[in-house]
Amino acid sequence: MRYINGIEMMCPFFQSAYLKRLIPLFAIDCEVGIDLDWCSLTDAPTRRFAVLESIKVQYMRAIGTQKALNGFANKTYEDDIETCLKAFSMQWPSFVNDQAVLTSGRPLKRQVWVTLSALVLLAAPFFAPRGEFLKHVRIVLIHLKHQALRPPPITAMPISSPRNWRH
Repeated sequence: MRYINGIEMMCPFFQSAYLKRLIPLFAIDCEVGIDLDWCSLTDAPTRRFAVLESIKVQYMRAIGTQKALNGFANKTYEDDIETCLKAFSMQWPSFVNDQAVLTSGRPLKRQVWVTLSALVLLAAPFFAPRGEFLKHVRIVLIHLKHQALRPPPITAMPISSPRNWRH
């Protein structure tokens, strides 16, 4: 389990009280990007969100295949993400793990130890599909660079006052 400052929107789990606080986000008419906002809308400064590595999630469709049905015929995902971030005066965050719990149960409570444990990802490109080795090397190196050099942004924002609400 890795504690992280952001989670992807495809398969989140929330405490019901927190989900009730997030309901207004779904009214701002953004198809994507709200996951970048919801992680900054909590009062807890650390251990706000976690990725459970032992639970596998399988996408049932290739990402992006439903773009036209979801309203992206004349715009990009990035356009909607920028709109969503601007509604809360936010910059695009870097997802950084600041703590973790190993399968042995041992906690890693400092970002430097989490970063060192992530070095195992250097083996991942060797398991990439044929012809994608360099692409996966680049992805892993970018992740390790962000993990090592970027502090997790710890900001709590009030959910009641986003700019440019669209109803």
